[in-house]
Amino acid sequence: MTDDRLSLGAGLSGRGVIVTGAASGIGRATARLAAACGARVCGVDVNGPALRSEMREWQNPDRHLAIEIDLTGAAAPRTVVDGVLEEFDDLWGLVHCAGVLIRRSSTAEITREDWDIQHDVNLKAAFFLNQAVGEALKARGGGGRMVTLSSQGWWTGGSHGSVVYSASKGGIVSMCRGLSTAYAPHGIMVNSIAPGVVDTPMLGVGLTSEDLDAIAASCPMGRLARPEEIAQVAVFLLSTHASYVSAATINVSGGLLFY
Repeated sequence: MTDDRLSLGAGLSGRGVIVTGAASGIGRATARLAAACGARVCGVDVNGPALRSEMREWQNPDRHLAIEIDLTGAAAPRTVVDGVLEEFDDLWGLVHCAGVLIRRSSTAEITREDWDIQHDVNLKAAFFLNQAVGEALKARGGGGRMVTLSSQGWWTGGSHGSVVYSASKGGIVSMCRGLSTAYAPHGIMVNSIAPGVVDTPMLGVGLTSEDLDAIAASCPMGRLARPEEIAQVAVFLLSTHASYVSAATINVSGGLLFY
């Protein structure tokens, strides 16, 4: 018999876990891995057809829940949390991967609309979902985990046309530090992950194949990360192994970032 304490996802069996952005990229890889570790996963995405198609491929899909929703809506956080509690009668963790990147060719081309949508999706929605999950976990007792995806851009500032995206991801780091202070006394660990360059649809926004080759070459490992390599860290942070990890920003960049 396998000892669950030796598993990457120790403690996740049967627990309710929310993963946003679960239809593609890092969110999809994280949702798949959490489900494989025995969690009951609530996959959340604005692209409902892609989300449902993905989750139908999992083993025992009826154990899980798909919620198609725009997380920028004022009622969205409560809708997601209430849906999980009603369906699973349990809530243990959140991995918030949903985000949007608008890349311009220069800083001068960035508009107010670019600023608003990226901060609404990447930071404002992230805060209010974390708040709703954190308060639900606190009310239930027993601790929990909250993980939000930042980016290598929080440290580097991003390139000229992605400075707004990077600013929103810098906000994620500060937000998670503050939320950790609020929730750690209740046994709720709050952390962020700063991926480097990851082979996802978002990375390719506005870039040519030559651009992507140059980005891969800029990493000391000489390649892009696979989404699964970020998901493994996210599931570790959900697990009971991470019982004394809070307010951390985990660098998963293949040596691209130094901190």
